[in-house]
Amino acid sequence: MAAVRWEDFEDNPAGFEKLAKLLLLREFPGAVSIDGRGGDSGIDVRWDSPAGLVVFECKKYTKITNAQRRHIRRSLDQAAQHNPIRWVLVAPTDPTPALHSWFFTQLAAEVPFSLDWFHRSWLDERIAAHPDIRRYALDGPGTEVYNAIKEARAESDCLVRIPDFVTRASALQARADEMSPFWSITWDATTNQINATAKPGVTEADLGVDFALHFPDDNEHAQATRILYEEARAVGGTVTIPPQYVTNVSIASLRDLGWPDGPSEMTFIAAQHNDDLPLPITLRVIGGSGPPTPPIHVSLIRRELGTQGVTLHGTDTTGLLALRLIVRRTPDGPVRIDLNLNLKDGTEPGISVPACDPSAVLRLYEFLAGIGVDRIMQIGLPKEQLSSPIAVAADPEFPRLRDLLRDLVHVRDTLGLNLPIPDVWTVPDQRVIRFAAQLLRDGEARLPWRTRPTSSHSAEQFLHLSGTTSLQNAILRLQMPQLVLTFNGQSFDLGQTWYHFDCVDLEDPEGRVETARAGGDVDCVFVPRPGTRRIASRTPFPDTPNIPASTSAARDSRDATR
Repeated sequence: MAAVRWEDFEDNPAGFEKLAKLLLLREFPGAVSIDGRGGDSGIDVRWDSPAGLVVFECKKYTKITNAQRRHIRRSLDQAAQHNPIRWVLVAPTDPTPALHSWFFTQLAAEVPFSLDWFHRSWLDERIAAHPDIRRYALDGPGTEVYNAIKEARAESDCLVRIPDFVTRASALQARADEMSPFWSITWDATTNQINATAKPGVTEADLGVDFALHFPDDNEHAQATRILYEEARAVGGTVTIPPQYVTNVSIASLRDLGWPDGPSEMTFIAAQHNDDLPLPITLRVIGGSGPPTPPIHVSLIRRELGTQGVTLHGTDTTGLLALRLIVRRTPDGPVRIDLNLNLKDGTEPGISVPACDPSAVLRLYEFLAGIGVDRIMQIGLPKEQLSSPIAVAADPEFPRLRDLLRDLVHVRDTLGLNLPIPDVWTVPDQRVIRFAAQLLRDGEARLPWRTRPTSSHSAEQFLHLSGTTSLQNAILRLQMPQLVLTFNGQSFDLGQTWYHFDCVDLEDPEGRVETARAGGDVDCVFVPRPGTRRIASRTPFPDTPNIPASTSAARDSRDATR
């Protein structure tokens, strides 16, 4: 493998800088190349590492004289204004003992951050590890295309075994990916298409992209696409431009590989900078007519860069809430904050509402139900608080679901049960959980279903009862040894319960009197009159009932959803 002749760059400083930047972007994912045409302020490449800013300065020097020392010191002074934690000189010179002492002792004593030197040996080692960059520097893309074609001709050779095909296909794909330091080249055998994807860290300037777009004013779809495109370019995002709006595309780095110019579909994908992510933040609704909501915790997991700001994407602890936070810089005003929230319905892959902790989902709905147009969204970052007026009201479903979840959590915690959130809240489930929560919380609750209470008596008991109490338009009290409810397919027992009906009629009183006079036991069925109050209690009612306590009550399941 031929080595790079660094001396050849003495008269081509821009070529060395481009080559060095390619290596740095490959070695430090997330690093950003700085276009020095407008003055780079002592920064050729910056890397916002988890520990802080690292600045790289690329110099073509293969020998370092006193004049070049002055240039290095000037670049160091400029970089110091950005308060880096580390400054790295990239130059194809292995330091002599004198240069080593000057750089790491004398210069290092003048700045409050560490210094490093990526010298000739480092450059040789790292460029050997990246064949695409080495071939780009030595041979140029034309040679790469020629070599790839020669290798592709091996396809005409006889393939004896499947492993032969796999080995050859893998080798061809590896060679294709090494054709360019800027592009990953793949072939889709299904569609017989060649796809080119920019490698991480490569900029438009590196690619040599030149394109022209046209969005007709009288075309509604074209104007909508234009808005999406401008927004993605400004604050980050991904947008695809259909070919009818792309009048021409010319990419110098692809043209060198034999890719023709011309209109085609274009997809713009914003550069990402995720080194310091995930980043925890909190959201809270304050101000206006309501109390502050409980804060919810969100993790920002992706950052997209634009020319005027950034877009941050995140999710809450349940995974049900997707967040998009746009931070836009304005030339003459304050930073503008736009927050978009999207609540998932649980149908997305990897999302299961029943698997979520009901307490966490309740906290989410308490937050969502508090959103209102007269209120403020408070965004708590690790080092500062941001706020943004809320422009839209909460969905009316949020307060209803919040109240259902409050009841579910109360029943679950009071009884020590495992009650998952239903995938779908049926009407019976809603009524059961509301009734159970009210009964546990307040001690009394209206029965949410129609029921025909029953009681059993001996002949003597019934004849005494019918002789002393009116069995029509009567108050009825029943004692239940247990109250078993079913919610989301799961049954649970609320324990001993008392029922109160303030207006019932005995069904077929004459027939039951005849049964008692014949000496038989009597099963009484009572029919509540329309408008009858039907109350359940966890403690006995204090008044003496008209009809003695019973041991059972029949629930008419046909009326459970009325």
